[in-house]
Amino acid sequence: CLEGKIKNQTSFSLEQAVFGTLALGYQRSLIDKINSEKKGNDACWPASSCDVKMTAQVALAYQRAGQSTENVVSWLNARKGSAVGLNWYLEIDVADHTPSTCTVSYDSTQKEISILSDMKIGAGASTNCFTPSVSGYWLRISDSCVDKQFTISCKKDFITTLLYEKKVGGTVYVSSATHNAGADASTSEQITAKCFKNANGCDYEGSLWAALALTQLKQNVNDVVPYLQAMSDDSPSMFPSSFLYFLNPTQDQYSEISQRQTSGKFWEIVGSPYKKYYDTSLAILALDRSSSPRTEVAKAKNYLAVTQNKEGCWNASDSIVDTSFVLYSA
Repeated sequence: CLEGKIKNQTSFSLEQAVFGTLALGYQRSLIDKINSEKKGNDACWPASSCDVKMTAQVALAYQRAGQSTENVVSWLNARKGSAVGLNWYLEIDVADHTPSTCTVSYDSTQKEISILSDMKIGAGASTNCFTPSVSGYWLRISDSCVDKQFTISCKKDFITTLLYEKKVGGTVYVSSATHNAGADASTSEQITAKCFKNANGCDYEGSLWAALALTQLKQNVNDVVPYLQAMSDDSPSMFPSSFLYFLNPTQDQYSEISQRQTSGKFWEIVGSPYKKYYDTSLAILALDRSSSPRTEVAKAKNYLAVTQNKEGCWNASDSIVDTSFVLYSA
């Protein structure tokens, strides 16, 4: 059905060309359309605006079609910038949970702080770069110091890590990197949170797609995950849990995806601008990366198999995009 539609159609939107390529691989008419929308010597799409999301999707299409992705990857990586809108905390935990004295150093500053028996930070632990958090368990890193490296040493064995949350409050996330050291040894912590930016700053949906595409292309995007996690509650219609599970499968993200499946058949996220088949494809794409078969995927594929139209496609409004995404993901 999809091959017939592409063969009989004389012109395509860029989105149709990209998703058609994802499904079918190299098709001259589709690749010609994608190439015609490229911005001159810049490896970005469309030519009129160079959008992170669209360029990321083109990167996936080029990979599927066996085209070089090197310049597209370089353009996407160049769009990385420091993520804004996050609060950052430094946690210091004494291994045997007894009081100790620690030193936190950055630039030419050294600050001796006390860790109490309940692992709270003792009084007076403030500099121009950090103050005790409201809870008292962490050091809140000031916005002016998020690019600094902090070196920590303690009189007893200890563990350090970074935590973060969005500035308006919400879930506090623990960094995936935890460091430990013996007495009088040291650890280092440095914030490396990034996002992908368009002209107006961090682009959440663009960052989701760029992280997914670069992961497929064997690029490391761990520095983007904190931004995607912390800001996910602000963009639920983008189905961020599917992207986050694709990037770093966790039980929490799996549960979030599973709970959003409608009647054990498909996904259609509230407020989604892309509707049922697109959202279902995102869920399948994410869950199929699991090392163990997911019953949710099997049920969704069964549903898709009985909802094809008589020609074999899905969604009459734009069957090329939706049919292509279903085939690519499933």
